Amino acid sequence: MSIRRRLFQKYCSATACADEFWKLVKPGCEILALDIGGRITGLAISRKRSIARPMGVLRHSKNTSLADSGEYLLDLVNTHGVNGLVVGWPLEDFTYEGRQCRRIHHQIAGTFKKHPQLAQLPLLLRDESYTTKDVEETGIMLLKRDFKKDGVIDELVAANMLQDVLDEMPSSL
Repeated sequence: MSIRRRLFQKYCSATACADEFWKLVKPGCEILALDIGGRITGLAISRKRSIARPMGVLRHSKNTSLADSGEYLLDLVNTHGVNGLVVGWPLEDFTYEGRQCRRIHHQIAGTFKKHPQLAQLPLLLRDESYTTKDVEETGIMLLKRDFKKDGVIDELVAANMLQDVLDEMPSSL
C-alpha cells in the first residue's frame, strides 16, 4: 500500500486528484498550501479562490516539526476561512513515493495527531517535482538577497503550487 493511501485512510479525507479535492472544499472558502521542508515550510493562501499569495514560512529546528506549528496553522485556517489544504508531495520521477514522501507523511501525520481539527480539512497531495527549480528559473534569483536562506523560495514554491491548483478549479465553483 502506498504512503499516500495509508495517510488518507488513517488520518483524513484526502485525494490526489484536484477534481475530487474541489468537490470536498466548501464553496467560498480559501485554500492553504504548504511546501514542507526539513527546516523551513513555505506557506501560501488563496485570495478569493482566484490568486495564490505567499504567507511566509515556518522555521523548524532539529527538535521541532510541523506539528509544533499546528496552533499557528489553526489560527491561519480560522482567520482566513480556510477549508482545504494543499501539500507538496515530492514524487521521484513523477511517480515513485520515496524517502521525501515518507518524511512529509510523518510530518502531516504528526500534525494531524496533535491537531485533529486540521485533519477535518480536505487535503490534496500535489506533486511538487521540480517546483523549486521552476521558481528559481523565473529570474527571482537575480536579486542580491539569499532567498534560499531567507525562505522566500519556499513560500514562492507554495504559492506556485497553489496557483496551479486554483487554475484547475472547475468553472462551476
